Amino acid sequence: MLYAWPSAGSDEDVIRATCGKTHFYASCVAEIHSYPLFEFVDHSPPGLALIMIRVAGLYATDTIKRIKQLQAASKGESPAYIDNLATCNNLYTTIVVTDYHSAENSFMNKNFKLAADNMRTAGAEAMNCEKGFSRAGKFPLTNMNKKMRKLSTIASEILRSL
Repeated sequence: MLYAWPSAGSDEDVIRATCGKTHFYASCVAEIHSYPLFEFVDHSPPGLALIMIRVAGLYATDTIKRIKQLQAASKGESPAYIDNLATCNNLYTTIVVTDYHSAENSFMNKNFKLAADNMRTAGAEAMNCEKGFSRAGKFPLTNMNKKMRKLSTIASEILRSL
């Protein structure tokens, strides 16, 4: 990692203090611990911000996989439903290709505000996906969209605290 961040206590103390600066403390702690490389990465506040950026990116990729499954099973669904699945696929592709990578690059360049803005944009795009289903009257991605927004918000709040 690029930072030598002073730590007054254990890694868990730093995680608790950092997640305490977000609106989703319990989710923040759980998501940080769920990161597959958690034991091998920096647990300073900037390191935790990077973990959350990456957790959100991984989740967006999983959401694209789910969207593709829904598209494959959409025979007989309304045109509005099918169209919104395509829109959601485009939105989540933008999250992965643009927002996630821009946030990570901004982070690496120590532009935490821009990284936070990229993560907020990712959350807004997830909610735009959700809103589109109101025309179809079916909401197959509600839980995933809400989780993406939450992950993006946590990452953004940690980044803004740096």
